[in-house]
Amino acid sequence: MNIPNYIASGVLELYVNGLLSEPEKREVEALAAQYPDIRKEIANIEAALEAYALEHRRAPKRNLKQAILDKIELEENKDKPSAKIVQMTGFQRYAIAASVIGLLFSGALNLILYKNLTASQDEVTALMSEKSTVVENNNVLKASYEEKINTLAAPNTKVVALAGLPLAPNAKINVYWNSKNQQTYLRIEDLPAAPSDKQYQLWALADGKPVDAGVFDSAAGVLQQMKSIGAAQAFAITLEQKGGSPTPTLEQMYAMGKI
Repeated sequence: MNIPNYIASGVLELYVNGLLSEPEKREVEALAAQYPDIRKEIANIEAALEAYALEHRRAPKRNLKQAILDKIELEENKDKPSAKIVQMTGFQRYAIAASVIGLLFSGALNLILYKNLTASQDEVTALMSEKSTVVENNNVLKASYEEKINTLAAPNTKVVALAGLPLAPNAKINVYWNSKNQQTYLRIEDLPAAPSDKQYQLWALADGKPVDAGVFDSAAGVLQQMKSIGAAQAFAITLEQKGGSPTPTLEQMYAMGKI
């Protein structure tokens, strides 16, 4: 579970303010029991709301308090022939004042929750879009991987081991060439790193003529797809200027292997 995304979704603010259904509340409580970060965030939200209420609390105007108290006294005594004026206790006065403050705070809280909900909806939309992109990319990668596996496992695929020449005696490279679909892959076991202004180039030798099979980087252990090759009796690798060469530089041949 992606805890940061869940915390940013706004569901914990709705939970703290009692705006979730019972199943949703139980889900939040179960996750809070499992993940300390969620419990901590709930505590932070509660503390923030309490701090907000304390910071923005205001004592009602004196005449407003008196007007409320007079109204209460009139309602209590309007049906009595001889109404007795009862002075309210300090606790009752503060309870009424707290109610007024509560109304003000409720409006501010609703505004905060609305903004959080809007931001959460935007984030959910972005996450859904991101998920769709990831799924699409995974499907592309899966198709490419399956294509490579099918080619390497095919009976028409030949594995050509290229041995190092004097320029790189320890070089070890395997070329996988499928004579039927003409797909060609290369995997380096050992090959010196090419200078920054040069690249290695793979050649197929068909009827004594070199055919460009593409340039590549000397990353070990990586299966690299090269150009399609229709016919070959051998493969060789030379070091060329960056971008490749139309013909091989024989003095810079690093490895070779016959089929």
